[in-house]
Amino acid sequence: MKKLVAGYRRFHARVFPQKRRLYAKLADGQKPQYLIITCSDSRVQPLEFTGSNPGDIFEERCIGNIVPLPGTGEHEAVAAVEYALIALGVKHIIICGHSQCGAMKAILDPESVTLMPVVAAWLKGASKTLEAVERKYGHLEGEELLEATIRENVLVQLDHLRKQPSVAERLADGRLEVHGWVFDIEHGRVIAYDPRLDRFVPLTEAYEDLKA
Repeated sequence: MKKLVAGYRRFHARVFPQKRRLYAKLADGQKPQYLIITCSDSRVQPLEFTGSNPGDIFEERCIGNIVPLPGTGEHEAVAAVEYALIALGVKHIIICGHSQCGAMKAILDPESVTLMPVVAAWLKGASKTLEAVERKYGHLEGEELLEATIRENVLVQLDHLRKQPSVAERLADGRLEVHGWVFDIEHGRVIAYDPRLDRFVPLTEAYEDLKA
């Protein structure tokens, strides 16, 4: 705990004074434009790699960045989506996977979570990921297979997301856009799914038509 307390002291003495106006404004309420659904992994910090400030991004953290399908009985991640859309009015939802994801390693090696039955049950939300990987990437192994699984899971969870009633309604009338990203921890790079090309490309290429 010493590290956390020391960090708080630095924040309160050095960081907060520079952002006092921002925090005063945020105390009156939040109005983020983005919801990022990403893994619980401590190495993945969206505020940092997007250069965002507090109040910019509403985050949902869950193992494997999984969005359960409607009717599965899992509600927490879906509740975050519903709240972000209806209460906050977010315009973009990003599902962000990451390299070396332990959850994706686990769906490739289910025996690794035999002592974690709750985790194993949660990972059933990625069962369609495993089906797609077995169908499309049976020729891969090792790191290549893991990387393909991470990317495929982002696409599967995007499909799950689109099936949420609150999401489907807003996609249909243009109030919402959804995005699929993967963060490379070692190199600090993000790739994004480009539906025009049906593949992942560097983030800046996927959005090159946006004005600077």
